[in-house]
Amino acid sequence: MGSFPPMYISVVYASNNIEERKSLWNQLSDAIPPRDQPWVILGDFNCCRFDNEKAGGTSFSTSRLGELNNLVFNCGVHDLSSTGLFYTWYNQRVDTPIHIKLDRVLVNSAFLDYLPSAYYKVEPPLGSDHSPLVFKSSTDKPISARFMFKNYWINMEGFWDEVFKAFSSRSPRSPLASFYHSLHTLKGALRNRNWASSSFLSTAIQELKNKQLSCLLEIQSNPLDLDLNNSLKVVNDDLADAQRNWSSWIAQRAKARWLTHGEEDLGFLYAKIRS
Repeated sequence: MGSFPPMYISVVYASNNIEERKSLWNQLSDAIPPRDQPWVILGDFNCCRFDNEKAGGTSFSTSRLGELNNLVFNCGVHDLSSTGLFYTWYNQRVDTPIHIKLDRVLVNSAFLDYLPSAYYKVEPPLGSDHSPLVFKSSTDKPISARFMFKNYWINMEGFWDEVFKAFSSRSPRSPLASFYHSLHTLKGALRNRNWASSSFLSTAIQELKNKQLSCLLEIQSNPLDLDLNNSLKVVNDDLADAQRNWSSWIAQRAKARWLTHGEEDLGFLYAKIRS
């Protein structure tokens, strides 16, 4: 792959036996490559990370959810983005159907540094009870965008309400599994907020500029009108807050792109400044 560095690939086929799975997790934890080397762990893990990854049958125990989350934490890897089907295994029973996400692809940060747009697609099964996972490189177009936390969100109305709501619910899971579940819940809640998209800021700034201009035009005829001056002060304060949030987002996005593409991508920052 040209200048792409050597890649470590670990293919797993986890056992139904918990002790054998623990042995596999320990082997993977002992096989962690250097931090700057791309690493992929993929295959049938025979357990899930979250409750919603199993439909039908008996729910997975807290320990069975926790063991995979512990592996993710200990190995410093992440779930690679995916498209297509959600569940990857079906028990082939019409009377008591069970669908589970047993197969997945985990990658480390070094992998995402080299292939930030990579993802995999879960295809329909062909003669197997497991669905095949098809890797897609950065030359392909993923359907869903990767989640990125925007720093300005902490200043938006309702942000901390969502944080408290996500982390205040009690859970029978292990502390680590509960933490992952809370983050997963918070991510979904934040995505549904109207201010989650950066276009919200640009639209808000333009609307505030229009209000500011309207106030200024009226003040030209009534410069000492207290209501008009108060309205202008409120608009100016709101506009200053919105512009600070916009500057924060541009700086964050430029840094993320610079870390991925280097100095060649500084044009992104300059273009946004000029706009």
